[in-house]
Amino acid sequence: MLKLVRLSDPLLHRRSRQVDPCEIVERNFQQMLDMLVKAMRYYKGVGIAAPQVGINKKIFVCEVANNPRYPSAPEIPLQLFLNPRIIWISPEETILQEGCLSVRNLRGDVPRSAKIRLSALDRFGKPVEIAAESFLARIFQHECDHLSGHLFLERVRDHSTVVRSKL
Repeated sequence: MLKLVRLSDPLLHRRSRQVDPCEIVERNFQQMLDMLVKAMRYYKGVGIAAPQVGINKKIFVCEVANNPRYPSAPEIPLQLFLNPRIIWISPEETILQEGCLSVRNLRGDVPRSAKIRLSALDRFGKPVEIAAESFLARIFQHECDHLSGHLFLERVRDHSTVVRSKL
């Protein structure tokens, strides 16, 4: 199993490198994507970015299916994104409590855009563009922050909302 990179690791604070479209067809690359999905499921995340497991590439995956960390979240099928870019954000914000697999046992209220549009490549290098709102938009923004070297704690406006959590 890929090991989680934790808060103090400098890799979490670096900008990730673009995925070269030529490497997408390589067997090792596809296996790495499968390992990223397995890590997300093993650690019970609803998303995970490649830097969280020590891979300095612009990749994230997400999926929500009966997740104990987010019991009331809607189901979201597995999605993989390479070189994702948020190309539009709504001015409307929502504030919800977020946590992070790399920031053990802390959660805090984070404002995020309620709706976004994301452009990326799928796992086979095909361009995709997806509109997301609500919880899915939040996941996309959280994971894209990882790819830019930022953590949810940097987005918390009211630090009194940061609390310890067992999940």
